[in-house]
Amino acid sequence: MSSVMRRVAATLCICTSLGACQTINDLSGSGTDTPPPVTVDTPAPPVAAPVAPASEAGRGGSLSGMNGDQLLSLWGEPTLRRKETGSELWTYGKPRSNCSLLVYLYPDSSGQLTVMRGEALPGGAGDAAIDSCARANSLSSVKPVS
Repeated sequence: MSSVMRRVAATLCICTSLGACQTINDLSGSGTDTPPPVTVDTPAPPVAAPVAPASEAGRGGSLSGMNGDQLLSLWGEPTLRRKETGSELWTYGKPRSNCSLLVYLYPDSSGQLTVMRGEALPGGAGDAAIDSCARANSLSSVKPVS
């Protein structure tokens, strides 16, 4: 008889343990059997970047306002070119330099890719940081020769 009692006790323990896994909603019947709705991330529409006036394009030793062809003639083909909706990100940098240059190009009013922003990582978006990082990567200076 004692082996029968042990089996009954073991069965009760297992049933009690399994019952503890249920939620209150499952026990009360107020839970739903349908899974939550699936949400799909839809890409946001592209945001138009500010366009630099043509008179300021490439002036003052800044990348801002240069078109893609001017940038290619200044620094050559980028290490990485990532195309996004209506824009491109060009990355310049050598493996052993301590910085990378990120250049963001957006289409201007004529549809030509134009530099809207450049930044050095680390360093920031200032012309001095960009120029220092360019020199560290053996690229031409963006500052005018004085």
